Amino acid sequence: MTGNAFDPDCPTRQILDRIGDKWAMLILLTLADGPMRCGAR
Repeated sequence: MTGNAFDPDCPTRQILDRIGDKWAMLILLTLADGPMRCGAR
């Protein structure tokens, strides 16, 4: 069973609402592949 995080009645959505707003989730998804840095040393 998979959840639809965009459905307001989905339990997954309720958990995500507790963790943070839409920007926090976008940042987490972006960083899922690894760290991102402004510059390389």
